[in-house]
Amino acid sequence: MPLLVLSILFNAAIAAAIRSSIDGRRKRFLVVGIVVNVSVLVLFKYTGFIADSASRVGLHLPAIKVAHFPLGLSFFTVQQIMMLIDCYERLVNIRTLRENFSFVAFFPSLLLGPIARARTMLPQLTGETWQPERTAEGLALLVLGLAKKVILADSLAVVSNAGFGTSTTWSTADAWLASTAYSLQLYFDFSGYSDMAIGAGLLLGIQLPLNFNVPFRSRSIAEFWQRWHMTLTSFINTYLFTPIIRSMGKATLSKSFIATFLSMLIAGLWHGPSWTYVLFGALHGIALIVNQYSKKRKLKLPSGVALVATLIFLNTAFIVFRAPSVRFAFDGIQSLIPFGARSFDLGAWTRELSLMPSVALMLAAGATSYFGPSSQELAKTLATGPATRRLALLFALSVVAMVMMTSGRQAQFVYNQF
Repeated sequence: MPLLVLSILFNAAIAAAIRSSIDGRRKRFLVVGIVVNVSVLVLFKYTGFIADSASRVGLHLPAIKVAHFPLGLSFFTVQQIMMLIDCYERLVNIRTLRENFSFVAFFPSLLLGPIARARTMLPQLTGETWQPERTAEGLALLVLGLAKKVILADSLAVVSNAGFGTSTTWSTADAWLASTAYSLQLYFDFSGYSDMAIGAGLLLGIQLPLNFNVPFRSRSIAEFWQRWHMTLTSFINTYLFTPIIRSMGKATLSKSFIATFLSMLIAGLWHGPSWTYVLFGALHGIALIVNQYSKKRKLKLPSGVALVATLIFLNTAFIVFRAPSVRFAFDGIQSLIPFGARSFDLGAWTRELSLMPSVALMLAAGATSYFGPSSQELAKTLATGPATRRLALLFALSVVAMVMMTSGRQAQFVYNQF
């Protein structure tokens, strides 16, 4: 709380300075604001990582090591950097401290997003925007998000945690079982949170930006990032990729490759102080470069092949995202390819699971993520359908979710660690 309050007060002062200053000073205030925000993020989140990395090459640097860095730090820091840039470009005008606090500390999205822009949020926070007819949609989204998190994500976490928690070498069957479980867990966990945040916002009359749109239907990595963590993608495009490519002068395909790769490296590192996140960003940067090159050369895979290739790449990259070390990540990726007679033997870690129910759950979750409607589509249907049926379904989902929450098995939201 103290860090959040100080951050809001500092950025409110910088925004006011940008608004009231002439052109030359406006840019200096913007630079100061960005540097201080990034420095706070680095201080709490990355100094331990930097010091550990430096020590491997013989350098000894001081570091602040915290077991858990401040909640929401990555999200509210990025949100305020966006706000300052929009203030500088005269796209938004935050006039009072109350507006600033209301925007940054809006509780549904404070900890884990969606990452909202000031110019879309402020008119809602300062005007009369509550729409009674959307409360049913908000309630439906809130319950659907809770169900996705507790019923699906936390059940899938049992499989993925067991798989990634093993210290033994995976067989091919192990690799696909654990990585697929984690890919689905991460999706239902984070999209479930986003649904709950958007639903809570609607109950208060605030429309938060959409963050997920059935991403596992994507037929390219570019399409995936248009459907996955969409508010982060918007930040990457607007505040990383565009400034980087502009700084290079005239845009060319090769410069676009460089800007894409650097942007995804930064986005990967934003997730946390680990080389696995850097590698995750690098893999997606390379995949996006291949996508850009293919589009330029008008090379196109058949639709079904493109879908399968995209899903295989995503599953591979999510191994890196979840792996406790780079070595584990490389070993896990190698295990995806069948080699030897024991490739399809399951490891000892699967004995802890009820395997057939776990596989059935994964198949059901995978089918839901591909064939099912988006949460927003389903919420609108529930909000306008017969009241008795709607309330019965939402009540049943709520009861099942609450029973599972009291079972002692539930996990925190995955993105809390980022």
